[in-house]
Amino acid sequence: MLGLLVQAAGARLAIDVRDVAQVLPLASLRTHSPAPHSLAGLLMLRGGVVPVFDLGAIREGVPTPQLLRTRLMLIEARGANALPPYALIVEQVIDARPFDEAIFKPDKLLLDDQGPIHVLDPNGVLPFEAQDWLRAFATAEVDG
Repeated sequence: MLGLLVQAAGARLAIDVRDVAQVLPLASLRTHSPAPHSLAGLLMLRGGVVPVFDLGAIREGVPTPQLLRTRLMLIEARGANALPPYALIVEQVIDARPFDEAIFKPDKLLLDDQGPIHVLDPNGVLPFEAQDWLRAFATAEVDG
């Protein structure tokens, strides 16, 4: 299986590429209030609105620096209880690489020759408050 290796809050993280719809350069975001602490803003994308969460703020409480290498990962999680689409700000995308599917499990810590890699759960990476907000936001957009 293929995993996307990224860096956020100084840590190396991986996510199953099947949960990543697109990787984009950092774009201007619209603010939204009230919102959870980790919400960086809203991205206008192809006529729709995508909530964007800052993975640095989620992991360490510090916003991700906005550099040329900073990226947005558009997440379209799979599964019966999948979250609605959202995006994550990451410091950089490092690589796409094959992983052994038997050990590439959400929230597992893997090791390679460069150190630890934390496997992200696209349905669990957001704090509960942000998950609830995202579901309510998506419902409001549909009912809209």
